[in-house]
Amino acid sequence: MAGSSARPDPWLTVAKLLAAMVAAGVLVAGLLLPYVGGLGLAARHEATKFLDTTCNLTETPPPQKTTMYARDGKTVLATIFSQDRVPVPLASIPKALQDALVATEDRRFYQHHGVDMRGLLRSAVSTSSGDTQGGSTLTMQYVKQMRYYQAGDNLEKQRAAIAQNLNRKIEDAKCAIYIENTEHESKDQILDNYLNIAFFGENSYGIQTAAKTYFNKDAKDLTLPESTLLPSVIGIDKGAP
Repeated sequence: MAGSSARPDPWLTVAKLLAAMVAAGVLVAGLLLPYVGGLGLAARHEATKFLDTTCNLTETPPPQKTTMYARDGKTVLATIFSQDRVPVPLASIPKALQDALVATEDRRFYQHHGVDMRGLLRSAVSTSSGDTQGGSTLTMQYVKQMRYYQAGDNLEKQRAAIAQNLNRKIEDAKCAIYIENTEHESKDQILDNYLNIAFFGENSYGIQTAAKTYFNKDAKDLTLPESTLLPSVIGIDKGAP
């Protein structure tokens, strides 16, 4: 795989993550000193919170279409779906699109083990000052997408899945580490899962439906300009049931 040489030691990754959480706690405490009463309390709190958090996510296939046939087993009577999605293998997705997604969302995707400590630390500081963006790797974003769609029509679970706070990022980080280091899912598999679950706007779920919606072609036939454009419209379907 391009850019994937020696993978980092997962235990070193966890150790670094703990260090980042401690550092994040110290920095956040510095900003919230009048309220928490000291640096050590916040640092211990964030590190302990990470250690005590477990991943309770079970990966399931994202919602797809259901086709109803007549008794002959060939005549299509109806196609029913809540999310218009047609999964495709990563081999059918242009490398240019994969590269554009990584460059846009997670430049260190092939260097980290599910969590980018630099990004998480930066996110901890920005979140404490009111900025809720940044810090999530592609693996963490995949976890968020999975939690959101598994919530179904439960609004409380939907809100929890996409909540922009440090607690949610810790939960996503723990699951990202679990997926990459315990389940040993490859970077290719994570990209495949992500691109097939992601919402691209205009009622388009997954890259194949997005390619059909925006360019009236299969994902495998996307041109370079089209491939670099589509990652920019990925989001969460806030109107999903």
